[in-house]
Amino acid sequence: MMLDAQIGVRRGEFDLDVRLQADAGSIVALLGPNGAGKSTAVRALAGLTPLRTGRIALNGEALEDPAADIRRPAQERDVGMVFQDPLLFPNLSVRDNVAYGPRRRGARRDAARRTAAEWLRRTSLEDLAARMPAQLSGGQRQRVAIARALATEPRMLLLDEPTSALDVSVTLELRHFLLRRLREFDGVTVLVTHDALDALVLADQVVVIDGGRVSQAGPPREVASRPRSEHVASLMGLNLLRGQSTGTTIRLDDGTQLVTASASEGDVFASFPPHAVTLSRGRPETSARNSWELRVAGLAPHGDAVRVHLAGAAQLLADVTPSAVAELELTNGAQVWATVKATEVAVYET
Repeated sequence: MMLDAQIGVRRGEFDLDVRLQADAGSIVALLGPNGAGKSTAVRALAGLTPLRTGRIALNGEALEDPAADIRRPAQERDVGMVFQDPLLFPNLSVRDNVAYGPRRRGARRDAARRTAAEWLRRTSLEDLAARMPAQLSGGQRQRVAIARALATEPRMLLLDEPTSALDVSVTLELRHFLLRRLREFDGVTVLVTHDALDALVLADQVVVIDGGRVSQAGPPREVASRPRSEHVASLMGLNLLRGQSTGTTIRLDDGTQLVTASASEGDVFASFPPHAVTLSRGRPETSARNSWELRVAGLAPHGDAVRVHLAGAAQLLADVTPSAVAELELTNGAQVWATVKATEVAVYET
């Protein structure tokens, strides 16, 4: 295990207690809403925020352990960090920005520039070498910041919301850049994001943090397909219900029933995607086994669809076309029927 960390930090009323473990060459995504504790965790790993309790070890070496009075300063941790703001030196060229790390580690100027040239080549940024940061786009600045962090050849790379300040097209470009470069990195990468797509596309392991605690952790596909809390389901864009199953019938916590296509027994979760929910203004006359009369609590664009938030006996999400919004006259407060086919529901143990 290259990274083994128990991170205990207290800041005012906020208490963070998170366990992170990762092998060499792996990418761990910390996913969660603003204020969950993700950035505090990476700042602790970097040595910018001291631990109150716990221990951080990298490649078997303790970087911080309050109980043993060990705390390596940030500059001695062999860690590269990239923030949401690239923080490039405005008076240095791209080449000299990338050379800065090796220079700080004692390399002579010529050697540091050769290292920078090599990393610019590896990251396909050599055409930008002579430019100043003000001449770069937002995506280019972030790519240079990543190359600068990698040029120090760290054992751990920390990326704190690297795509959050970029527009959609630039985010897609940077995500592709990260996918290629991080697969070549033989250290541990910890990626902080509030975007589930970043986590699912880039990471080997997803750790969902909420309120300073890990609410779920596992491979991306498992977390995405089997959320274990409403919070995780919301991040993954799924509907999640919980209840007691007998055969193919689940008695939900609110007392209503859900019919499924597969039999199970005991306490279970039932999940289904928003596109599996069909809306109508009157009681539906379909073969769908599950229906609820609910109230429209909100509407928001979601790609090519409109995501409808529904409240009532069940709290659901439904994705419909813009034309369906107009046809059904969907507005806040409107009463609608939501139906879901039994075959669309995935069931798994709590």
